[in-house]
Formats: sequence, C-alpha cells, structure tokens
Amino acid sequence: MGDIKSYIQLLRKFSQLPHEKNEITFMEICKYPYSRFEEICSRVLQFYFNPVAEHKLHDLLLHSLLELVQQANSLYDKQQIRIRTEEDADGKRMDLLIETPDFIVCIENKIMAAVYNPLNIYKKNCMYRYGNKKCIFIVLSARRITDINELKYIHQNGFRVITYADFFRVVKLNMGSYLTTCNQKYLTYLLDFIKTIENMTHRIEQNPENEFFFENQEEIKELIIRYQNYQNNILSIQKEQISILKTKIIESTKAEWWVWEGWDLGISFNDKGPRIGIESSYHATKDNPIGEFKIYITTWRKKDWYPYKQQLLEKYPKRYLDEDADGRVYFHVDVIKDNNVDLILNRLTEYYQVVNNLAAEIK
Repeated sequence: MGDIKSYIQLLRKFSQLPHEKNEITFMEICKYPYSRFEEICSRVLQFYFNPVAEHKLHDLLLHSLLELVQQANSLYDKQQIRIRTEEDADGKRMDLLIETPDFIVCIENKIMAAVYNPLNIYKKNCMYRYGNKKCIFIVLSARRITDINELKYIHQNGFRVITYADFFRVVKLNMGSYLTTCNQKYLTYLLDFIKTIENMTHRIEQNPENEFFFENQEEIKELIIRYQNYQNNILSIQKEQISILKTKIIESTKAEWWVWEGWDLGISFNDKGPRIGIESSYHATKDNPIGEFKIYITTWRKKDWYPYKQQLLEKYPKRYLDEDADGRVYFHVDVIKDNNVDLILNRLTEYYQVVNNLAAEIK
C-alpha cells in the first residue's frame, strides 16, 4: 500500500508528461468500420495517388512515396498511371497496385494487424505479369514493425516497410508547392485522413503517457480505489445531512420537497406551466465534506425561465445567472458555509416563499 508521499510523487511525475489532446476527425465521427478500415484507407490512397484526379494535388502522394524508396527520379506520364485496389493474385488480393509504363508499386496496406499475408504470391504474380517493368514492393504500416520474425518475413519476400508516419512526414514536407493549385475541399479531406491515421498511431504506439500508465498501473489502481473510497465517504455524509434537512424543511414550509439521488434537495412549482424550482446540495471543502451548501433557483427548460427572470433579477440583483447549461437555467442565489443548519433552513424557507408566490402569479 502506497503512502501519501509516494502518491504525490506519482502525480507530480504525471503532471510533467506532455499531454496531447487529439482532436476527433470527421472520419472518426463517421465511425468507420474497423473490420474494413484497411480497405477504406486503400480506397482513399487510390484516389490521392492518382495524379489526374479531382483533388488537383497532382503527384504529391506518389512522388512522396517514391522519394521514400529512393525512386524519386523515376519518370512517368501522369496520364498513363493506373491505380487499382484488391487486385487479384492467384485468388489472393493485393491491397493497392500502382502501374506506370515503366514500373509498378505493389502496396500491402496494414493498419493494426501483423503482416501475415502471402507476400510471396503477390511478388510472384507481379513478377510474372510485369516482369519487364521495375517492381517495387511496400508494406505501408500504421504501426512501427519491430518483431524480428515479422521483419524477416517481409524482407525475405522482397518487400520494404514504410510507416504512415514517415509517409505523411514527407507528404507534408512536399505539400507547399501544391497548395495554391489544389482543390481545397479535397485537401481538407486529405488532412482529415492524415490526422485520423495519426490519432490511431498515437493510440497504438508507445508514448510517454502510455508508458507511465503501464509502469505505474498497480499504484494507479490503488490510488483510484482510495479516491473512490474518499468520494463515497463524502457522499455518504452529504446524503445523511440532506435527509435531515429534508425532514426539517418540510416541517418549515409544509410543502413536498424531494431528494434526487440522495444528495440533491429540491422542490418544483407550476409543473403544468412554466416549471420552476429550487435545488440545493452540499459541496466538500478541503477539511469538511459538508463545507458548503449551495442553493439555486432553476428551470428545466430555458423557455420556462423568461416569465420569472425580471422579477428574480430585481429581487436578487448580485447573484450569478447561468443561462448556458444544456437547456437549463441556474440562478445561483446562495452559498452557506460550515453547515449552519439554522441559516440553511431560513434561506431555503425564504427562497421557497419567494418562488412559490411568484409561481402563483404566473400560472
């Protein structure tokens, strides 16, 4: 069991890590099917590898790929390039095939999975069909392949590994001269695709935060359990006090107050009209689980607030009004410290009388 000092050191270590927030991409919003994501990526690449497609990025991606395999000086007629997906190879499917009059590029597209595909069949088929051309064989991978046996299998079959990270790095370096003439819509789509792969890579590759969680998982689990116990203890005390308050405020107002989830004490008015109510709850301070008691007047729909707004603002002019809370309105009218029960009951009774009278006028 860790002591307080060890937890403080752990939290300080975590606070010193770089914390990257990966913004969600449009492709991620669309919830692409993971079982077919490699196929989807191949189709996206097929479009952008085509130098005469509508994107007008010309040969940006093709040139960048050839640069990575030291073939940047290869000559090709953009009009004679053919890009195909799922190309047949003796009953198997090559993910992506780029064909020019002088060379072909066979790409095995891998995102998460290991390379188990019949690379020998792909190579044999390409050499048989395009033997008079230079053949380039690539495994394009979102993850960095480090397994010795996997690398040996790839290299033995004449393939070389290129990561998406390296590919996109070169694409970005080369992008500048294409920006003024390209179709901005398709540039946006390309950047979204790049960011989608980068987000995925960030999740599967080792990074300082993942490494921290792996190395300190037992301490973190224990810390989470202890924090949950701390929160549960606070909530238990707050629920007990709310139960006591409920009994007393019902006696004081002769009205039907309710408790939601054990910790939220409230009442509502005009349930069939512009509904308004009072809600209240305890909040912990550093040294007291019931250190603050907060009271607010609320409507559960924004439109119900407007009949009451002017009179309540005139009655309580220096209170905080929150009208941007997910369709609700919260008018924060009081914070009572140190569980002064008599003061809490007096204030709840006061707000009850004000809102009750106002609701009766507006029915």
